[in-house]
Amino acid sequence: MNAGDLAVEHNDLDGAMTEYVRAAELLPGNVEVEYWAAITLATSGSVKEALPMFQRVFAADSNWIELTKRLHKPGIIPNTPEERALVERIVAEAP
Repeated sequence: MNAGDLAVEHNDLDGAMTEYVRAAELLPGNVEVEYWAAITLATSGSVKEALPMFQRVFAADSNWIELTKRLHKPGIIPNTPEERALVERIVAEAP
């Protein structure tokens, strides 16, 4: 999973997703892998693809909802009107 995070830091979306898929294969049932893959997709413009992933993650563990709301502070999701709307859209997927 760290390799996926590193790829994100280098703006390598394809590489990040490849690494997140690999991590998911090694850690079946680990919602954290799916969560960060969904964040990567959503913040790179693939929101429709990410929303079902958020639904699964939030259904498995609602703590991810609160974390999502806090991603502006460390700058993982920029604190702009557009990105705040993105977070609201993501959180709306909660069961």
